[in-house]
Amino acid sequence: DDAQMQWFNNCTMKMNCITLSNWGDHVLSNQHDHVNCEITLNWPTGPLALSNKPKWKVSCSFDELRLSLPQEDLALLQHIISSNLGEASRHLDEWNLLQRLPPDVRHSFFRTAFVAFGYDKKDVTPSTFDVRVSIPLLLFAFRDRTQGQIAVIQCKDVVWKYLKFVDLVSRQRVSCDISLIGRDGDSERVMLSSHDVWSLSAGDTQLPSLVYMSTTSPLGDNDKELAIDNACIHIGYRPWNVLVNFFTCLPSPKFLSPSEVIQVGDRWYRIGDGNREVSVGKIEQTGWILELGQSSASLPTTKNRSATFSFDLRLCRPRIAIKSVEAAVMLAMENIIFQH
Repeated sequence: DDAQMQWFNNCTMKMNCITLSNWGDHVLSNQHDHVNCEITLNWPTGPLALSNKPKWKVSCSFDELRLSLPQEDLALLQHIISSNLGEASRHLDEWNLLQRLPPDVRHSFFRTAFVAFGYDKKDVTPSTFDVRVSIPLLLFAFRDRTQGQIAVIQCKDVVWKYLKFVDLVSRQRVSCDISLIGRDGDSERVMLSSHDVWSLSAGDTQLPSLVYMSTTSPLGDNDKELAIDNACIHIGYRPWNVLVNFFTCLPSPKFLSPSEVIQVGDRWYRIGDGNREVSVGKIEQTGWILELGQSSASLPTTKNRSATFSFDLRLCRPRIAIKSVEAAVMLAMENIIFQH
């Protein structure tokens, strides 16, 4: 029976030889690499689409991705990720207000807010989704304007999953094998690896494994957990101090207004004198007004409640290596757990 048959839309996009650059035309991706990406999307259609959860299924895979990031570009990247992926859901306050409306008014609004075949309309209800990104090799090279490249983070077999089902709980999980190399003057220094100080020349047979998980409830409560297994932390004051200063001194990311950019073909170019950049702190986020014949101010208000946050750091079988030219000390532990 066609009335009981579920249909799906399927879309595949392939992008080859991708180049990432900032406004100053500084290439962020390795110019000698060809960044290729494939994205597949799947979503239901037809009369039963609304009952199919999760609605959006997205899979994205890269061949590999190598990025060279100065502080300004890293700050902007962090803001983009936190603003678009770190939110519990957009317009959550308005969505909670909708639940407090009389059933007939709420259902009437839903009928006008949703279009045929269950496609979402902007600013209504958070959708459900299953998003997965996989990258065999992800490399971040952090660059200082005066010191040049100060550290390289290498991540292998990166898998990021972002899930939201009918309970509207956001679940993120990132897993990878990781290593960190810094600089001490003109020399490279291992900062995080799986080997000990007595086998540096042997190379890594297996990198430390990292798993990051974040769970956010519809009320905004958030629990984060970072677990690193089989890691050897190499103590060196100068490379760690340089890396810490790199992250603690990140500038505020800046944006250009629509009057300062122009699109030509598939690229955007800066126009004007560039003196009207807007920093993140000056951007005001305004909510939307429910089109229900009344203003949002007359709707019932939810009781103020402070969201709760927690963070767990777990190091399984960590080792701390302290060495000099003639001697070395290894401190091995079974577990280190930090909770906040």
